[in-house]
Amino acid sequence: MVPPRLRSRPGRAQTDTATRRIATRDPLRALHRDRADQVTVFSAHDPREVARPATPENA
Repeated sequence: MVPPRLRSRPGRAQTDTATRRIATRDPLRALHRDRADQVTVFSAHDPREVARPATPENA
């Protein structure tokens, strides 16, 4: 028998993931909005975006 504290809680894990995603997303949006001329926001999951040089022409 597995103790209750060690049992999997998939619903809670999904909620925690969503909360972390939102907590990360909002500051990134603000950074892009306030400093778009100084930073480039891109998806690290997209190989084309990662490979693209970070130059003002590509922003």
